[in-house]
Order: sequence, then structure tokens, then C-alpha cells
Amino acid sequence: MINIKVKYGLKALIYLSNRGMHSITSAAQISEELEIPKEFTSKILQSLTKYGYVESRKGKGGGFGLSQDPYEIKISDLFTSLGNSFDDQVCLFQINKSCKGENCRLCNEWNSFNEKFKALIKEYTVGSFSCLL
Repeated sequence: MINIKVKYGLKALIYLSNRGMHSITSAAQISEELEIPKEFTSKILQSLTKYGYVESRKGKGGGFGLSQDPYEIKISDLFTSLGNSFDDQVCLFQINKSCKGENCRLCNEWNSFNEKFKALIKEYTVGSFSCLL
């Protein structure tokens, strides 16, 4: 349901949030402390930079830091930015031809849960989770 890029992206943002708005941390340090593969950490941080959540500084003493207040970064926006799809009417078992319409109770329940989850994550920000890491 939640792709790995979103999971690691959220962890990185929470980590940076806990370090403070103007703190710069290397990708290597983030990778080590969060136990995320370094190559993956760098790619995620580049994506977070592209979407304006993170700033990057090159050179000696460079690294990554938050570019927005963590209480303004909505979890729902992070999901969308990092490619987590919330397609309407998704078949839980990926047999969509069988689940068209109202004929699959399980998929209907799944879609109802999915709608509730989408509404829930619109209420939370990265700052909401800052105490977790």
C-alpha cells in the first residue's frame, strides 16, 4: 500500500525535522542513522529537493536540510510527490477485470478503507511525527 520511497522519504524528513530547520546533514549520515542504503537515500533526498521539501548544499560541509517548516509539509503531498498512487477503485488482488462495478465485496471494502486513509493523511504533517525518531 505504501511504497518504500514514501517510507524512507518520510523517515528522512522526520530525521531532518528533529535536527532543526537550518541544520545540514550529509546523505551518508542520514543513511547510516536511518539504516537506509546510501544510494537509495541519495535518490530520495534528490526527489525531496526537487519537490521543495529539502534543500541541498554541495561541497565541504554540504548535505541536506529542510527547506520548509515541517508543520507545513502534508503527508498526503509527500505520498503524491514520491509516487504513491491512490487510484480510485483499485483491485486488491490486481484482477481488475473481475472487480469492475459492485461485484466484489472485498475490493469495495478495500476501496472504502483507501478513501478513509487518504482523508486521514491529509490531516497530518511531517511535524506531527517529529517525536518518533
